[in-house]
Amino acid sequence: MLRNLTHLTPVLHNATRWSSKFHMLKRFNEIRDELLQVADTEEATVPIDRSTAFKRNAEKFCKMLREINSITLLLQIGNETLADVVCALTRCYSMSSSTA
Repeated sequence: MLRNLTHLTPVLHNATRWSSKFHMLKRFNEIRDELLQVADTEEATVPIDRSTAFKRNAEKFCKMLREINSITLLLQIGNETLADVVCALTRCYSMSSSTA
């Protein structure tokens, strides 16, 4: 059913990659409208929260995970100092506490 509405497919969790949660949430935000259309059919088995607050929180959480993902990618390159990482993590923490 979803396949009829969008070429995008849901992203599944990969236990060995923390960033898969980021990619799952990012894709959910991308296909949310199509998922709601599928949820309106008789075949739907999983309810989806339709509230604006849920949508806004999902977008904020995705933004925070995107920042964390960029930090982990920078750490893999190895050019960042500890001070750079602390600064970036502090930004993430500030972002998460301001959205609580």
